[in-house]
Amino acid sequence: MTFEAALVAELSAVPELAGKIFPLSANGAPAPYLVYVSSNGLSAKGLDGYGTGKDVAVELNIMTSTYSELKMITASVLAILHTFEKRQLGTDGPFIQELTQQEPAEMYEPLPKLNRCSIRFNVYFKEELSWQIEQ
Repeated sequence: MTFEAALVAELSAVPELAGKIFPLSANGAPAPYLVYVSSNGLSAKGLDGYGTGKDVAVELNIMTSTYSELKMITASVLAILHTFEKRQLGTDGPFIQELTQQEPAEMYEPLPKLNRCSIRFNVYFKEELSWQIEQ
């Protein structure tokens, strides 16, 4: 299971977000929903070259119709995020060695008329490679 699939599985435990977690864009989905952005991550490099460890930056954007709903869902999402360190995500996702979170930023988005909370964090884990390089 990839990090992103495991992240979606974990955050789907928030009832208001179940089936409403999207990569990059919600494409007109009704609020509440969550949009996430992540990447392949930055590979860790030591004296002997690149290893299997990686640092992945993630941004979660929680979108809601009301501010009280934003506060409630944000608290639930943060509670789940704070359990990530020192455990495996999802059923067979990566084992998260470290999670570093930045302060959540709340704002009102006038165009869709929704409240948004942006949560940025980094996770560090060792990637299990399903393929081997023959030498």
